[in-house]
Amino acid sequence: MKYSHTVIVCSRDRSLELLDFLEDISNITDFSSVKIIIVENSLSSENYQAVKAKINNDSTFHKTTIIQSPPGLARARNESFSLIDSDIVHFMDDDISLPPNYFQAIDQAFFDNLQTGGIAPFIDTHSSTSVRSSIARVKKVFRQLLISEGRLSKSGRATWFSNPGKNTQVDWLPGCCMVYRFEIIKKLRFETNLENGPLGGYALGEDLDFSHRVSQETNLMFLGETSIVHKLAPNQRTNWLSMDEGIGRLRAFLLARFPEDLRISRVITSLILEGLNDLIRIKITRTKVVSDNYKQFARLRFFYIERNKQKLFISREQNEI
Repeated sequence: MKYSHTVIVCSRDRSLELLDFLEDISNITDFSSVKIIIVENSLSSENYQAVKAKINNDSTFHKTTIIQSPPGLARARNESFSLIDSDIVHFMDDDISLPPNYFQAIDQAFFDNLQTGGIAPFIDTHSSTSVRSSIARVKKVFRQLLISEGRLSKSGRATWFSNPGKNTQVDWLPGCCMVYRFEIIKKLRFETNLENGPLGGYALGEDLDFSHRVSQETNLMFLGETSIVHKLAPNQRTNWLSMDEGIGRLRAFLLARFPEDLRISRVITSLILEGLNDLIRIKITRTKVVSDNYKQFARLRFFYIERNKQKLFISREQNEI
């Protein structure tokens, strides 16, 4: 390969997924030349010890390092920066699977696009072929018509690509697999204040915030010709009471962080429409299951709460060194 590569994978309380990830990535072409840094931030040390034993007892992982950090995804990703010394850095989740030529494809894409500082592939979630999947495919068509995939909209919505395709310039990258020239990002840091939201260490939006800041310094690209699989291991995404609060607060955060890119009227309109859509999904189609204490238009309400008393926002300069 033309560049040196480091993979950063952060994991909390998912040692089995992490061990599967290591087994999978070790079979990828050119793995032997890639440095792996695992940031383990479980509350218990048992997961750390289990993964450490694996890499210490298997010569396949001689270029793999494991460190511990306090809980929190943004915090864990920041812990890795001092250990990165490669040209290219890959931030990955522990529940993804890569194609055999992944590193070669990424390496060549950076070589062919010297003005590009960040890349992310198409993400396949392996949706089922059920009736519900058919409905999802219809929704994808409407989403493509109404939303510019790979862009941060003026309403604060950001949607990744629903189908593979041609390489396209974008202005954000999804956190499950985002790749950067390290020289471009080495003075930036992920927003740890997003861990103050209702999803805690999941830090909803840390990838969107970070990558959109990077897009203001360099070109970002959707590598539509390369696909990975995201297995979507269970996490706070399924807790709608917390998730909708987090989305509402995140929109307020993004509006404060990027006032030149978002418009408050568009944000509010979008949140109202999303609330009406949720009402239909909860009361009529019953495709969104919520707890008894869930209140309608939660996203809109928490948008205003965050606007009035900020929990998430700090100045952009505080995330640069």
